[in-house]
Amino acid sequence: MEYNKIIISDFCCNKFYKEVQLLKDNNPTKASSIIYDISWRDFTIKCIYHPNEQDMATTISHCPWCGTKLPRELSDEWYDTLEKEYNITDPIVDDRKKVPPEFWTDEWWKKRGL
Repeated sequence: MEYNKIIISDFCCNKFYKEVQLLKDNNPTKASSIIYDISWRDFTIKCIYHPNEQDMATTISHCPWCGTKLPRELSDEWYDTLEKEYNITDPIVDDRKKVPPEFWTDEWWKKRGL
């Protein structure tokens, strides 16, 4: 589900689709409350705990509008696969340049049937 290929049938309801479209369109006047990480298949929702503090986000497992269960996020599998298949133990900092490009998209988990 790359941003340039988002279609409404990828989502459980029209409201969720519209929120992700705002993110895709990167429209500064209409900020989305949903963040989608394509490489981990992770949906988070932005939260503000105090007006003077930095925005925070929390992973969501169900659509906030219709309650449909979302696909499970894959961060653990991402790290495990990089370590097992490529012997990469620190993909975010030290080994970042060694991470194959497919791991920055949804290609890696689709290829593995996750």
